[in-house]
Amino acid sequence: MIAVPRSLRGRMVALFGLLIVAIAGFMAVFLPGRIEDQLRTATERRAITIARVIAGAVEPAIEFEDPDHARATLVWLDALGDARFAVVSNGAAQIAAWHPERVPPELPLAVGEVAIQYVADQLVVSAPVVQRTAGRGAIHLGFSVENLHVERDEARRTVEIASLAVLGAGALACFVLASILVRPIRRLTETARRITRGDAPPALAAGDGADELSQMARALSMMLDRVSQVNAQLVDASRHAGMAEVATGVLHNVGNVLTSVNLTVGLLGEHLGRLPIDRLTRSATLLEEARANGDPARLDAAIKLAAAVSARIASERGAAEDELATLRRHIEHVARIVLTQNRYARTVSMTEAAALAALLDEAIELGCPEAERKGIAITREIACDGVVPLDRHRVLQVLVNLISNARDAVLAGTVPRTIHLRAEISDGTRTSSGGDGATRDLRIEVSDTGVGFEIEDGARIFQAGFTTKPHGHGYGLHSSAIAAQQLGGTLRCASAGKGQGARFSLRIPIVKDVSHA
Repeated sequence: MIAVPRSLRGRMVALFGLLIVAIAGFMAVFLPGRIEDQLRTATERRAITIARVIAGAVEPAIEFEDPDHARATLVWLDALGDARFAVVSNGAAQIAAWHPERVPPELPLAVGEVAIQYVADQLVVSAPVVQRTAGRGAIHLGFSVENLHVERDEARRTVEIASLAVLGAGALACFVLASILVRPIRRLTETARRITRGDAPPALAAGDGADELSQMARALSMMLDRVSQVNAQLVDASRHAGMAEVATGVLHNVGNVLTSVNLTVGLLGEHLGRLPIDRLTRSATLLEEARANGDPARLDAAIKLAAAVSARIASERGAAEDELATLRRHIEHVARIVLTQNRYARTVSMTEAAALAALLDEAIELGCPEAERKGIAITREIACDGVVPLDRHRVLQVLVNLISNARDAVLAGTVPRTIHLRAEISDGTRTSSGGDGATRDLRIEVSDTGVGFEIEDGARIFQAGFTTKPHGHGYGLHSSAIAAQQLGGTLRCASAGKGQGARFSLRIPIVKDVSHA
């Protein structure tokens, strides 16, 4: 089976090469025979002409039976380098001969017309000699065919050289012509490849030709200009969309924290409102009256009242300091949210060793700080070692979103209002996608007894804009799923139906050999 070249240039070279080989083969096969026929015809015509001339010259010698004159005429053949012999007859007998030893036998004494035959590598021409009185005679001339063979061989060598020259020139012409024809197609192909790789395409010299390649180049150049314009528009739109997504993520996560901040501020206001300022004023009044009247009983009562007020203020101050510490942690978490969103834009992950118990407690405090006041029972179960390497702040954001959604779900449902958190690490090990060490999976489940969701909604629960809350925005679970993917893990959900609660499972890989980014 003949292998067909894969490249267009190779195919064109092969096609032109076959054409050149066919031409050269035709020259090598048919031209030598054609040239030999032409040489043979020219030699025969020359011999016939010479025979007719000598026949006319010896006619008087035959007519008057003058053999000496005939032999003298034949001697003229010495001037011809290829003449071999000559015989003159009067129809009855030979009357003169030139080099008779070379004369082949059985030559006729008279012929009626010019005849040619090849005898023993000799060209024999027989011509009639017409006698006015004695009838017809004949002259036979013999010529050597060596010159014919020499000229034939030279012609063959010339044809062979010409064929080789045609092959060489044709091969060179094939490569040059194929290169000229393929060059614009190759530029178009390279441009298409660069577009496929996503690289910036080079500028095309479309030209003003009317051929198909020029038209294709102009069309592709116009297409590239349009693609560049659309690409610039897409880049600009993508930049704005990315900025909007980061801003939405910051607003959503900060909104969750601000809910806790508002609750903390409210509790702090309640503690400030319970400070016994009126009793402190009463104590000051009693002290003034005791000093003015010198009444020891009033003085003792004022001292006891001041002591009680001081104890109450100390108690409320401690509670207020606790709430202020909580408020400070909330504000720090807002700063961490902004920092984490900035890291999202740079796709940098900060891995650190985190205590799971503290991580879950912080997520509960941020996601559902009013659990006790709202009658929500939150339980946690940690079925693994206490410290694991992970991107703490990013995992915390996902857990805060899940706990916040669970809080809204149980508040919208019926009692009992229960949220359960469970953390565990899989026993099996596998190789990480980056090949940087063995990994295990950390799975954190957040389940609740809230309103749940319809089973068919589970397929789109993580889509941007989809929500089952009356006043939701549909971004919290979407951003949480994206964060799980950025952590190299998954976020899954399940519910038995409306009113049956829900369970969300975050699974992320844990690399043993942790390198801090």
